[in-house]
Amino acid sequence: MRGNRPFEEYLENKGFSSVAKFAEACGIKPQQVFNHIRGNFKPSIDAMFTYAKVLGVSVDEIMNFWYKEDFDELDKILGNK
Repeated sequence: MRGNRPFEEYLENKGFSSVAKFAEACGIKPQQVFNHIRGNFKPSIDAMFTYAKVLGVSVDEIMNFWYKEDFDELDKILGNK
């Protein structure tokens, strides 16, 4: 699994000057967010719902940062693309 620099940039574009400030707004430890960004593990569904709520976006938008390739592969298998 590779890192997720696009999510870190997304946070900056949403007004979070640091990952630590975003983590604080989510009520979680910064290390958890850093682990997601670095690709150590994908966020749980609960974490993605929290991220979406704090950022004011849909869960689908958050999921695309970690699962887009999976969704694309599923679409190929199902013949949707």
